[in-house]
Amino acid sequence: MKRKSIILGSVFIFFLVLGIWLNGQKGMNLLSDFWVLKKDGSFAHQDNRIFCVDNGSGKKFEITLGETVLTATVEEQEDGWYMETNRGWGLKIPSENYLSIMVGGIIFVGDAQLVIQDIGAMDLDFEAVKAEEKNYMYGENGRPVEIIKDGMTLDSENYQNKLFVNEEGEYLMNPNCLFMISDGQEYISKGGLLQALVKVAEGEVEQRGHMLLAVAYIFFYALGAAILLWPQEMAFLGHRWRYRFEPELSDEGLVMEMLGGVVIIGMAIVMLFLPLAGG
Repeated sequence: MKRKSIILGSVFIFFLVLGIWLNGQKGMNLLSDFWVLKKDGSFAHQDNRIFCVDNGSGKKFEITLGETVLTATVEEQEDGWYMETNRGWGLKIPSENYLSIMVGGIIFVGDAQLVIQDIGAMDLDFEAVKAEEKNYMYGENGRPVEIIKDGMTLDSENYQNKLFVNEEGEYLMNPNCLFMISDGQEYISKGGLLQALVKVAEGEVEQRGHMLLAVAYIFFYALGAAILLWPQEMAFLGHRWRYRFEPELSDEGLVMEMLGGVVIIGMAIVMLFLPLAGG
C-alpha cells in the first residue's frame, strides 16, 4: 500500500507541475497551432518562428517556416492590411468581408488579392506547354488563360478557374501554389500568414490553457487513485448500508474496479493536456 501510494503521488505531482507549466505558457493561436512566446519576443512552433520588429513606418517580420526563410512588412491601410515580402509577392486583405474556408486540407482565401511584384523571385514551378496539351489548354473547352506579369493583381475569388502562364508560354500546373508557402511539412496559406502577422503586430498575447483544467485534474486523479488504493471501500461507497454483512468484491470485480481507477487517472491526465491538442 505504501509503495503504491508513493508511486501514485509521484505521478500526480509530475503531471500536475508539467500541466500547470504548459497551460500557463504565453503565446498566440496562429495558423491553427499555438505559437509560444520566447524570451527574445519571437513566437515559435516546432521549427517555425515569427519575429516582429517595429521600424516606425510599419511592422517588419523575420519569418522561418521550416525550410522557408523570408522577411515581410505589414502595413495597415485605410481599406485593409497589406503585406509585402522579399520573395517577390505581396498580399492585401480588405478590412471587411474577409472569408477563409478549408476544403480538403487546402485553405481557400476569399476577398484577398495577391500582388505579383517580381515573377523571377517567386520560385514558381513553371513547365513548358506540351504540344498535345495545347488544344485542351487553349481550345474552346479549355480553361481561361491568365498571363502573369510583374505588378499584376490576382483576385482569389476566381483564380481557381484559370490557368496561369508566363509571357514565354510556360504554365503553372497548380495555381494553388500562388497562394501557399511550404514550411517543409505542409503548405500554409499566404492569406492565413497575413492574418497571423496582423495578430503578432497587434500583440494579442494569450495563455495556452486554463488553470481550471488543473482543478479538474486534481479531482479526477484523486478519485482514480482512491479506487486503486481502496477498491473494496470505493466500490461500495454510499451503498454499504444495503448489505447485512460486509460486502466483498469477487476477484474479477476487484480487477474491473482497479481498471476503472486506471481509466479515470488516464482521463484526468488527458484533460490536463487538452490544450496540446491544438498544437
